[in-house]
Amino acid sequence: MGVIHKLRPEVKEFILEKKRLEPSLSCRTIAALVLDKYKIKLSKSSANYLFKQAGLSMPVGRRSKPELKEARLEKTDVLARCIKASLLDGSGFYLDGQLHTIWRSAQIPEDFSAPVSNIKGYIENVLKKDHPWVLFFASGYASPTQELFEFILSFRSPEKRIAQFILYNNKLDELEKINIGDYGKRHFVFGVWPWQFKEYIKVNTASGFIPFHFAPGKREFYITEAEAELLPPEKDKGGAVKLRGLALKTGPDKNVYLTILSNFTAQEINLNELATLYLSHWPDLEGALQDFSGKIEQFRKNPAGP
Repeated sequence: MGVIHKLRPEVKEFILEKKRLEPSLSCRTIAALVLDKYKIKLSKSSANYLFKQAGLSMPVGRRSKPELKEARLEKTDVLARCIKASLLDGSGFYLDGQLHTIWRSAQIPEDFSAPVSNIKGYIENVLKKDHPWVLFFASGYASPTQELFEFILSFRSPEKRIAQFILYNNKLDELEKINIGDYGKRHFVFGVWPWQFKEYIKVNTASGFIPFHFAPGKREFYITEAEAELLPPEKDKGGAVKLRGLALKTGPDKNVYLTILSNFTAQEINLNELATLYLSHWPDLEGALQDFSGKIEQFRKNPAGP
């Protein structure tokens, strides 16, 4: 395990953060992310050793329940099932612990729980260090949720900024309140799938797609500039919002696979940077969507009450 001791603390934290946010990531994918960001070759055994030390190892066979994972954590840390964001105007929204998407209520599958320390670190990075908030995808299927609009507006309207985060455990008991001061302009990124919001979104794309190589995932994509107008689910709840981003294809002759939207301007981030930013957080698009959908389906069959 000599390699482990040579890893700088920030590299170790990067590795563990990726695994906590997306437990399904393989050692190979994480090693590729480390190589791309830090130019360091990470062996599978080194990655597994780190995961084991942090209680993040995936068990062989059926995945253990969240309450079993909680027992392996340090006493100073517990799992948070969800995060409630309260806005200055009294509105708000919920996030799952692993930050996949926005939710309408605290009734979120326990499988999306995450360590409190990890969530607090993420909030600190987003609101104090101006790291972008990168969600897997926008909430809603046939239509976007009102909570998605609250999330977007909290980044652009001072009167709707986030005033407080409240963390809840797996039984939906309150764990901690985090008061938020004035954080100025911050950035967010999320994906929209082709089957989402068909009657509520207008996407205009540039004429030509250009090749994009995502080195960490060793994948080839095609991207082009995109502008989207997102309509609210209820007309009396506010107007449409316009977002910039990119359309992504898996092949030159394929249909658009995913639209990645954000509040970044063209001067703040280019297409390649935006694509890399999103995919670095969610490199296994197919696997993450399948895992998310499977957990939702299981939760609907056996809903977990507080």
